[in-house]
Amino acid sequence: MRKLILGLILVFVSTLTVGCQTSRVKPSVPKHFAVDKKIKGKGIVLAAVEPQGTVYRVRKVKPKQDGSFEFWSEALANHLTENGYVKLSQSDIKVSGVKGQQFEYNVPVGSEDYIYQVAVIPSNKELIVVEASGARKRFDQLRASVDSAIQKIEVK
Repeated sequence: MRKLILGLILVFVSTLTVGCQTSRVKPSVPKHFAVDKKIKGKGIVLAAVEPQGTVYRVRKVKPKQDGSFEFWSEALANHLTENGYVKLSQSDIKVSGVKGQQFEYNVPVGSEDYIYQVAVIPSNKELIVVEASGARKRFDQLRASVDSAIQKIEVK
C-alpha cells in the first residue's frame, strides 16, 4: 500500500527534473516521524515515515520548462484534479519568509481514502516540494505535526 501511495505522489513530480542545486534547504522532521534513508531519489532532501505508514518528503526540483511560481502551482492543481484527486483545500503559506501554496487532496485507494498534502515554495529557479500522504484517519491525527514541520523548513 505504501508503495502505491509513493507512486501516486510521484505523478506530478515526474513532470519536473532536478537541476543545478542552488538553494540550501534545512528540512524539519514532523513529530512522530523518523527519517527513512531507504527512500532515495533525485532531489530528495528528506524522507520520513511514521509507524503506521504515513510518509513525508521534502524535495528540490527544477522545472524542465520556464514558468512562474503561479504557473507551476496551477499546473500542479490541474494535473492532480485531472488524475482523480479531489481538492479539499488550497491556501497561501509562508516558509522562511517566502510565499508558497499548500494543497490538500483526497485520494481513494481501494476502499480507503488517503490524504495527499503538497506544499510548493519557490526558491531561486527551483521549487521546494513538500509532500505528505497517508490514510485519512491517521493523517488527520498527524496534520498539526506535518504543518508545523513545513513551517519550520529553512530555505537559504
